[in-house]
Amino acid sequence: MPRLLPAFIGVSTPKLENSFSVHLPVGSLNSCVLSSVVKYLPTMRHLADIPVLAAAIEAKVEFIVSGNRKHFNPATAARAGIPMYSSSEFLAKMVES
Repeated sequence: MPRLLPAFIGVSTPKLENSFSVHLPVGSLNSCVLSSVVKYLPTMRHLADIPVLAAAIEAKVEFIVSGNRKHFNPATAARAGIPMYSSSEFLAKMVES
């Protein structure tokens, strides 16, 4: 089976690409990605986003902010137990606080 992930996963945002990047060592992520494919592909519908979600799960993040609401959607959020917001939803939530 080919490697699912490179030696490090780089997660960055296009607008902040020069100032924000997270690099996670793969280690246990391969098994996390494999189990995540089965569990989350039905709601995400896009295989390329599964490693991002798997990394978030492995890192035990409090929430995910993504412009990709088609794949990081309410059904995936409910299944993963991680709140997922668009940038405008997240900003609105911060204003409420």
